[in-house]
Amino acid sequence: MQHEVKTKDDGLTSLERELEIERKRHSDAQYEIEKLNKECATLNGNTEKLEKLRIELQKELKESVSKVSKLEEKLECVESKLKESRSEIRDLKDEVAEQKRGVADAKSNLAIKQ
Repeated sequence: MQHEVKTKDDGLTSLERELEIERKRHSDAQYEIEKLNKECATLNGNTEKLEKLRIELQKELKESVSKVSKLEEKLECVESKLKESRSEIRDLKDEVAEQKRGVADAKSNLAIKQ
């Protein structure tokens, strides 16, 4: 009879050890779950921040593209005016050269008449 009691005690002790091991596994699993939940919350927060940054950068990009487009239009206008100015300068140089020739001819004619 005493042997049966020992066996029951041994069985109970064995079950208690198994129960303790399962409790420890459960506790470890809960810790891991909490850790993963925190990591998920952090990742979700980072995802939201990244999405806000993406939207902000997209808006800045649109503004930059618009500014570049306006600057390109201004550049085209300035280049056109520059071409016109160069043409006018060439015309004026031609006119000045023609007037110099006229003055030189007039001096030559005056010198001949004297």
